[in-house]
Amino acid sequence: MVSAKPPLYRGALSRFYYSMYHSMRAVVFFAEGGDDHQEHSELPRFTPADFPQSSLWQNALKDARTRRNAADYDAYPKSDNAYRAGALDLQRQATELEKLSRDYLKSKGCAHL
Repeated sequence: MVSAKPPLYRGALSRFYYSMYHSMRAVVFFAEGGDDHQEHSELPRFTPADFPQSSLWQNALKDARTRRNAADYDAYPKSDNAYRAGALDLQRQATELEKLSRDYLKSKGCAHL
C-alpha cells in the first residue's frame, strides 16, 4: 500500500497495526499456551516479561491501535497523505516486531515458523 501509486497511507497504517497485533498474538499464544487474550485492548498486557523491551512493545502496540482506530473510524478523516508519517513509522515498528517475535519464538523452541 505504501508502494502503490499514489500511496495509500491510511490503509497501510491499519495493515501495519494488524501486522504488529498478529506478531504479538503469536508470541502470547505460545507463551500462554493458548489464545484467550486476543482482544485488541487486552493483548498488550500479556506480553511476556522476558520479551525484548517488553514494556516498550506493550506501549507501541497500544499506540499503533490508537492510530489505526483514528485512521479507520474518525468521523472526519484527514487526507490520505496526512497519515504518511504514521504509516512509515508503523512500517518500521511492524518490521522490527515481526523479527523480534520470530527470534523470541525460535529461542523458546517454537518449531512452527
